[in-house]
Amino acid sequence: MHLLNCYSLVTGQKISRMYIRPSVFPLPSYKYITVHGFSKPSKNYRYINYVLEMIKPRLDVACIKMIQIGKEGEPALPYCENLLGKTTLRQSFYVVKEALLHLSVDTYSQHVAGHFNVPQVTLIGNNRTENVKAFWHHPKSIFFEPDKKKFPFPSYSLEDHEHQVDTIQPEEVARAVIKILFDEELDWPYQSL
Repeated sequence: MHLLNCYSLVTGQKISRMYIRPSVFPLPSYKYITVHGFSKPSKNYRYINYVLEMIKPRLDVACIKMIQIGKEGEPALPYCENLLGKTTLRQSFYVVKEALLHLSVDTYSQHVAGHFNVPQVTLIGNNRTENVKAFWHHPKSIFFEPDKKKFPFPSYSLEDHEHQVDTIQPEEVARAVIKILFDEELDWPYQSL
């Protein structure tokens, strides 16, 4: 059961569409995707740099940039314009709303992308996808979770010592981004980790 359904049952409140009021943030006039690579330790994906390295050549051909959002102090990701700590929460909503695609770990921004019907590729680390994915989401959105053969049960812990999210193969994540953006299947010259 999705967490929103649980909250509804416990509180007796009807589920209705979120109300999100973005605040304009001055953006350059180019096409971009947003990247939100960090959250709680169990959700952070160690191979996000590899994903960005794999998708960059195809994005460059289409003149699509990558913009990183998140909190000040998070590691800066390669190939991204860095907006870490440079936006308010409401401004980050605007940046996500205007993106062609949102690539993230399981954090607030995946729900914002879903609300604004922005296609997304989201990595779920310590939970089941059906419980925590964006309740409203674009039909093309793809949600990844750890390998169920290796980890039949999620840790549900914010301190996941097995770091289950890292069983998601970066080339599969990169393929998902390219599939959503360009409706293309690409063979990557990379080997699985």
